[in-house]
Amino acid sequence: NDWFNEDYHNILAKAKIPDLTVRDIGKILFGGTIVKQVTRYLEYLQMIRKHIPKKAKESEKKKQRMAGQTIHFPDRYGWPEFLIKKIHLSGQTGTTVKQPGLVMSGNVVGITSQPWIYGKPTVINLKAIQENKLSGIFAAVLDHTTEISSDSFNIHFKNVSLNNVKIHKTPYLPSKIRRGKADFNSLVRFENETILAQINIKARDLDFDFRQVRTDNKFVEIVQEVINSIKVLTLDTKISSEGDNLDFKMDSNLDELVSRKLKGIGTKALTDAKNKIRTRLDEIRNKKLAEVDKIFNVKRNEIVEKIDTHKERVDQEKAKIENKIKEIQEDINKRKKKEENKLKEKAKELLDGILK
Repeated sequence: NDWFNEDYHNILAKAKIPDLTVRDIGKILFGGTIVKQVTRYLEYLQMIRKHIPKKAKESEKKKQRMAGQTIHFPDRYGWPEFLIKKIHLSGQTGTTVKQPGLVMSGNVVGITSQPWIYGKPTVINLKAIQENKLSGIFAAVLDHTTEISSDSFNIHFKNVSLNNVKIHKTPYLPSKIRRGKADFNSLVRFENETILAQINIKARDLDFDFRQVRTDNKFVEIVQEVINSIKVLTLDTKISSEGDNLDFKMDSNLDELVSRKLKGIGTKALTDAKNKIRTRLDEIRNKKLAEVDKIFNVKRNEIVEKIDTHKERVDQEKAKIENKIKEIQEDINKRKKKEENKLKEKAKELLDGILK
């Protein structure tokens, strides 16, 4: 048993679950669609930025010798040539009060043609809400008060419909979302030509279209099973760009869920393998024990048979010895009896002689 248990544990020490971490499933499935939408999104933001003038670098002028100096006096109040301090906005996409559609409101502060003179950034705050609980917030700060422009955009949407949204087409994964809703949170920063974007998507109540997908690949079946069972899908995207260099990163709980599923299958397979190993070793052990028992019984019977044979001989010799002892004892008793009789006769004769 000790040898058996030692072999069993040595085998188990070599039977380990491999690294089943899965990466980039979310990126493969949604990366193309998100990049396409983000590109369009950034184009709109760049369009907004272009409408806010940048402060040009002041050129160094050489001092003219032997000439008078022109002195420029600033405006009495220091106002830019064009300035709208604040605009209040409101509107709706619907045509009636009962069906207003998307209702929007907000304000824009500090629209100017010379932000470096005004000294304050342009600030935009807008919000929107729809009857079906769709809501959104758009907030932006466009700071062109210095030579290095710095702009930031915060955009949030809740309960966005994902019905019939097409996603990146692959041979084994769904190419369309039939139903679902999502919340979007994004932060985009521009500093001159450097862009940093962070987009977080949380989708729920998803129904993917797998009708055109056919496969006998076990891994793909697992991915499909996880996608079909997913309750909440998260996609966290980071995009950075400087010049022509673009870096795109995406993390998704889909990768973790698929990895967890694979590890669960791996753990079950390992447990089954352990049980099979144990069963097989038990079979080998029982077979060997049966062989040992058989040999032991044969040898034991041989030894017992020899012992019985020797015992029989010993018993025979013992019986002979006992018979011999008995014969000797009987002979001694006879002689003793005979001597006693002689002594009695002699004593009688002596006694008779004395009495006469």
